Amino acid sequence: MAAFNYTVYQACERTGGAKGVKSGMPFHSEKNDRQWLGAGYYFWKEDVDLAHTWGEKSVKGTDYAITEHELNFDENELLDLIGSPLDIKCFIELIDDWKTYTNKTFGNHGKKATVSKIIQYFKRLDAFPWKGVAACHDTTISDAGGRHKFIDLNRARESIALNRFQQICLYEGNEEHIERSKIVFPKDWQ
Repeated sequence: MAAFNYTVYQACERTGGAKGVKSGMPFHSEKNDRQWLGAGYYFWKEDVDLAHTWGEKSVKGTDYAITEHELNFDENELLDLIGSPLDIKCFIELIDDWKTYTNKTFGNHGKKATVSKIIQYFKRLDAFPWKGVAACHDTTISDAGGRHKFIDLNRARESIALNRFQQICLYEGNEEHIERSKIVFPKDWQ
């Protein structure tokens, strides 16, 4: 069975100082409807700069810490909506199933599907076997300075997708997939 290892980062408040962060890491998200992939442990995949950006934005300044973790998954334990065409196809099928159910039950309500609602629905049915999800938000214009076409033709519309904003959400009860954790910022907390 194939194993997948990821280095991931999480930004958090400095509440309790180094000792408080070390004893509490990783941090679980709040359980509310604002969580993109449902409640869980949200990590930035591979890029510590994204954790810094999130820390500055969410904590409003430099009063944040960053933790680094190693996540390990066996094959088919992580729903990869970034790099696996088969996982993406599977999730599209879940979206279609959810829409069919909600259209039959609630009329046109199925057209208001959100990723979070779909995941929570199938988790309640015990029909969501994954321990976590890797996903990124849609960026129409990449953070690499705009659209970049593959070829230079007037008719060509296809552009490369350069999306660094990749996250992994690990669901509660699956903490055994976190192999290693440490503080990487601020440097004097290491």
